[in-house]
Amino acid sequence: MNLGETLQSLPHAEHLQRIAVIEEALEWLHTPFVSEGRVKTAGTDCAQFLACVFINTHLIPPFEKEHLPEQWHLHTSEEKYIDRVLQHAGEIEGPPLPGDIALFHVKKAYAHGGIVLDWPKTIIHCLRRGGVQWGDPSRDAFLIMEQRQHPPRFFSVWNRK
Repeated sequence: MNLGETLQSLPHAEHLQRIAVIEEALEWLHTPFVSEGRVKTAGTDCAQFLACVFINTHLIPPFEKEHLPEQWHLHTSEEKYIDRVLQHAGEIEGPPLPGDIALFHVKKAYAHGGIVLDWPKTIIHCLRRGGVQWGDPSRDAFLIMEQRQHPPRFFSVWNRK
């Protein structure tokens, strides 16, 4: 099933919302990496990119960002990123649909996320080097390194618990 067929099979309102998420994520392409930034074209990080996309599409309410030190995941296995995602989305089994969230394990915790376009080949995410960009979880060395021991986890705002 291709991307268009996948979206067409969903309820109409959800179909339109998922398209809006993808369109908003695409508008962030080439935004540089800035830790805790929330400004399209000026700077963001992977967590704030996710928050802004879902806030800007009115799928989650605006909220104050909580400070999360840039390298927290090097020092603790506390799942701070997942805890924040769970405030607005529910965890789902894979495979994720377009517009869902994929979280990746980095060092000691799940500390990197992206928006799924076509799993497992295409996500949009923000990296320190290159900012918001296309990613291929099946080929990207950064994403593959930890996937062997810690598979990606998936979340959806359409499946809030």
